[in-house]
Formats: sequence, structure tokens, C-alpha cells
Amino acid sequence: MATSPHPAARSDRPPGPEGIELPRPTVAPRTVSLGAALVGIGVATSLAFLVVGAVVLATGLGIWVAELLPGQGHERAPLVEPAERPAPVQAAPGTVEQLGPGLPGYRLRLPTTVHPTSAGIKGGLACGRTSSHRAMASCPRSAATARFGSGTPRREGA
Repeated sequence: MATSPHPAARSDRPPGPEGIELPRPTVAPRTVSLGAALVGIGVATSLAFLVVGAVVLATGLGIWVAELLPGQGHERAPLVEPAERPAPVQAAPGTVEQLGPGLPGYRLRLPTTVHPTSAGIKGGLACGRTSSHRAMASCPRSAATARFGSGTPRREGA
């Protein structure tokens, strides 16, 4: 980790008008997330996933911390030429028309109608009733078996 993988990107120049210093793209966050996922899978399933996940997680954290060291993990990006930059936005107070009360779109008041609470209760009961009838109709033998038993008489001593 003493050598930088991108020696040309390292620069000891102070930041100036010719560029801006940005973090270099890295695989460290993906490595850390993969390691954390493998550790989670390992906790739920097996020790092998846990060990591999811990190694991957530690490697990702090591890469990430190494790139946080001074002089590492940054590159200089050039600025756009002044002629190619967009023009600044010019403020012009008083040019936007304000909406006033009574105009369409001023304030939409929702809900436009209020239904009684009993409508929701009746709808829920109707939905529950039809759902249970539909479930019993699609599988009548198993619904009856689950509720009333197997339906065949039991023999003593068998």
C-alpha cells in the first residue's frame, strides 16, 4: 500500500484554478458491502461464509482506510474552459406571477369529499367475506379438512 496504483494521478501541487482535487474511484465500498453480506449469510448459514465474509470485509476496510491517508486516493480533474461554462443565472425580481386565493391551482384542498367511517368497515367486512368464500371454493377438501378433520371415521385399534 506504499505505492499508489495511479502514480500519474498523484500531485503535490496546491489546488488552483486549473483543476479540482476529487476522490479517485475505488472498489472499497463494494468490497465492504460484499463482505458484510457474506458475514450476514454466514451468521445465518455456516461458518465458511462467516470466515470468508470477515476476510473480504477486513480487506475492503483496509483498502478504504489506505485511500484516506494523505496523498492517496485523490486525483485532479481539470476545470471546463471559461468559454464553455454556462452563463450565470440573472436574478430578475418581480418577473414571476404569484398565484392568489381563488385562482385555479392556488391551493388544492384534499379530500374533496369525506366518507363516513362505516363505509370502510362495511367494505372491509365484504372483502373478508368474499375472500374466505373464494378460498374455500378453490380448495374445498382442504378447507373442510382443516376446519372439521379428515372426514373419514376412525377405527379403534388401527
